[in-house]
Amino acid sequence: MVAITGAILNTMFSPFAVYGEIYEIAAVSIFVAFLFAYIQKLMIDPAKLRTLKEEMKILQKKQKDAKNNNNPKELKKSFDEMLKLQHKQMMMTMKPMIVSMVPVLLIFAWLPTIYSGTPFTLPFWLPFAGREVTWLGLYIIVSIPAATFFRKIFGMD
Repeated sequence: MVAITGAILNTMFSPFAVYGEIYEIAAVSIFVAFLFAYIQKLMIDPAKLRTLKEEMKILQKKQKDAKNNNNPKELKKSFDEMLKLQHKQMMMTMKPMIVSMVPVLLIFAWLPTIYSGTPFTLPFWLPFAGREVTWLGLYIIVSIPAATFFRKIFGMD
């Protein structure tokens, strides 16, 4: 399975390898970030998620007021409601994460076979890392802004 996936991924990302390994790993990172955001877009209703977050903010305020007023019954009631809302939110976000994990695990099984431990020299300096990172460090550096970008485009934030 990994060999077949490796062949497919090599074919997909080999055009970027012409420019260098850094660009190939960046392309993989951007692809995975896009894949995550797209799957979330398909499986999560952003309006419903926003509503849940707003309800949770209201409940947090109720909890704070109940705590300040020393009202244990109201505190317990709002706490129980908060747990229910958190459970709903977790179930909403967990489904796309589980679906996304299959391709991501395949990609993460393929990447170390190509870029075992070779350090990459970055065109800039990073605190705590300097100018050299492994494929995983490069993946993280590129994927965080890419994921934020795609989540904004798909209206998931």
